[in-house]
Amino acid sequence: MSVTHAWSGRVNVPNQDDPSPQVVSPWTVGAMEEREATRNIVKIRRPPQGFSFWLGVILMALSFGIYLAYPLVPFLPITVWRKGEVAVGLAAVSWGMFFVGSVLVGTRGVAYLKRRFFERR
Repeated sequence: MSVTHAWSGRVNVPNQDDPSPQVVSPWTVGAMEEREATRNIVKIRRPPQGFSFWLGVILMALSFGIYLAYPLVPFLPITVWRKGEVAVGLAAVSWGMFFVGSVLVGTRGVAYLKRRFFERR
């Protein structure tokens, strides 16, 4: 049972014995009704398609492959300073590839990949 007051807010009274009614703002009532209406919509989870999506996924995957080169850096026949430069350069290339890949994938593609790989089943 809901009671409307003069200030056009609603007071939900679920039980007559309950002395503390819950006050609901008129702005949240519309949002709750809208959320209720969209709850029944069936969403088909389909992977994003297109060349840029798959190129971005490949770049993101290859960026992790660069980390395999880090253990080889100390054994290079160059000075210690150059080894540091190579390590920083490898990190920059890896992060750059991941950034460009995520831009190519797009926000919906990143959301899809997060759902695909990190959603608990």
